[in-house]
Amino acid sequence: MVWSGIVSDTRNMIHKYNRWLETGGAKAEEIRRKTAEVGEKLAPLWFTEDFRRFYEVFDEYIAVMKECTRLAGLDYWLDCHTELDNWAGKYGGRAKPSGAGGGDMVILIGDLPVEELHRDIFRIKCQV
Repeated sequence: MVWSGIVSDTRNMIHKYNRWLETGGAKAEEIRRKTAEVGEKLAPLWFTEDFRRFYEVFDEYIAVMKECTRLAGLDYWLDCHTELDNWAGKYGGRAKPSGAGGGDMVILIGDLPVEELHRDIFRIKCQV
């Protein structure tokens, strides 16, 4: 995990998201359902050795999350997330906002040369 340098308050996002669900009609419900479905597909893949499948579903999840949060008017994926995702992608990895996004911590995924980042890094080593 790496500190994005941007403070985020998830409580504001949750309130705004819930309000969008209440007023967004069928489209909001469809995107909420799709987000949940893709999340359910991704969850068991986090600790798998099938990295190709993990990245395939992970990329689908990020695309759905971006669409959902865009429609809800949330600042989920910021420039710092794009920057870190592009950097991780250069080395075959990925990056994503932690939690609801909008700043705070970014999860870096892969065998990445994090010492190159010159940012506050919190290492979490997972073995499959």
